Amino acid sequence: MMILCPHCQAENRDDSKFCGNCAAPLSASDPEGASLTKTLVTPAPAVSKDTVIAGKYLVIEELGRGGMGIVYRAEDTRLKRTVALKFLPPELVHIPEIKDRFMREAQAAAALDHPNICTVYEFDQAGGNAFISMAYIEGQSLRKRIDSGPVELEEALRIATQVAEGLQEAHKRGIVHRDIKSANIMIDARGQAKTMDFGLARVAGATLMTREGTTMGTVTYMSPEQAQGKEVDHRTDIWSFGVVLYEMLTGELPFKGEHELAIIHSILKDKPKSIIEQKADIPSTIEQVVFRALEKDPDKRYQQIDELLDDLKSITAGIVPEEIRVRLRKEKLRRRRKAILYAGAGSLVIVAAVLVLTFFPGRAEAIDSIAVLPLENRTGDAEQEYYVDGLTEELITHLAQVSGL
Repeated sequence: MMILCPHCQAENRDDSKFCGNCAAPLSASDPEGASLTKTLVTPAPAVSKDTVIAGKYLVIEELGRGGMGIVYRAEDTRLKRTVALKFLPPELVHIPEIKDRFMREAQAAAALDHPNICTVYEFDQAGGNAFISMAYIEGQSLRKRIDSGPVELEEALRIATQVAEGLQEAHKRGIVHRDIKSANIMIDARGQAKTMDFGLARVAGATLMTREGTTMGTVTYMSPEQAQGKEVDHRTDIWSFGVVLYEMLTGELPFKGEHELAIIHSILKDKPKSIIEQKADIPSTIEQVVFRALEKDPDKRYQQIDELLDDLKSITAGIVPEEIRVRLRKEKLRRRRKAILYAGAGSLVIVAAVLVLTFFPGRAEAIDSIAVLPLENRTGDAEQEYYVDGLTEELITHLAQVSGL
């Protein structure tokens, strides 16, 4: 059964909440701008400072909180190491879906042993509180790093390569993160990037925790298919990774809006602003990598994180990957054809002006001089300066043939 969108009349599945064509809400009960992220209000702290958990973890301080729990810094008194404890709020422990998701996060992350993924030590319960014990990372999130301004190219490539290597390990084991964002990437004191928070991870072969049509994740980093509540695969991580890379290079998000519905519409319909137009020192090869990761059609994106990682490593080494070389050549040819078309049109205007001034001089008796100002190249391509200068010279040459000037 299909339902029609009240705004664009496009057909949508009967269990869709938002139109797949224009992103308008399909149910009157869904207020405009309603959250597309399943958010849970976190209550008061689950534990107090100096509390000993499971007989060995001494709670030191709260580090942060979110919809799925509260994170504390603690000391493992037996192994004499600092750890991070993530608690599931007590009132959510008895909700099977939430508890299963929490356990799934621990299982997904614990299955991964990689220097660019936060290490999980154990999942346990104590005094009615479910918690995950993981490595404590001393540093700052990539989100906070970006708050101080765009990341320099060399550093951005290094961080991106490390994050991609972590994702490569996860995807190889059939784990899709589904919530890649700058706030979930920590940069430690040595500058090493580590991906955190596998709370929305989907493990291949496991029961899907959220059915199709249910949207979960962080809206500004969602892929089009994720934003529409469709079933996703590892390519949704590639899209989100592209958003993070764009954010690092420009200091801005590629898709924006005053509310979540507007952001969804931007994700589905808008093309991100050129990175080069915002930062002229960014090579066009990098922009090609980002925009390929941000292809709205998953089939046009990088199909594997391995491909994206190879391109990042090649560009870092000063090598232009062949596929990117071909894409740049096609883009260059397209711009050149466009410039030639403009030049041809400009020439026709010039010829017409010359003919009018030559054969109808009576209409131009009041004109005895014309100033030709330099034309400006607005294409953003330095190679088009040749055509711009040539058009200026051609205009001067033709006007010089007009008698009376």
